[in-house]
Amino acid sequence: MFTTSAAFAPEKISAMTATGATTVDITKAKSLFDKKVTFIDTHSNKNWGAGRIPGAMHMDLNKDGFTKDILGTKVKKDQEVVMYCNGEKCMRSSEASEQAIRWGYKSPILKS
Repeated sequence: MFTTSAAFAPEKISAMTATGATTVDITKAKSLFDKKVTFIDTHSNKNWGAGRIPGAMHMDLNKDGFTKDILGTKVKKDQEVVMYCNGEKCMRSSEASEQAIRWGYKSPILKS
């Protein structure tokens, strides 16, 4: 945790990889969307209203919205799933993918 002000704290960049997950580009994400793969939006509740992928399921990573039980109601452990957030400066999709893998999900896909 940083104790300095935000002006002096280094910017975090989302991991482009998460152990056990696959990072996809926008073209592959569109292909998965067209195949009806489940998309999980890990935006904060505040940012959820600003825009999302049509049909995406919202699971706020930091407000008890992203739990093993809740994820289990949205996608099975052996199904493909795309987790996304707010671009390369958002850590949420990386963190969500890594957590899903720890819970036993076989093929979470990281989309940043």
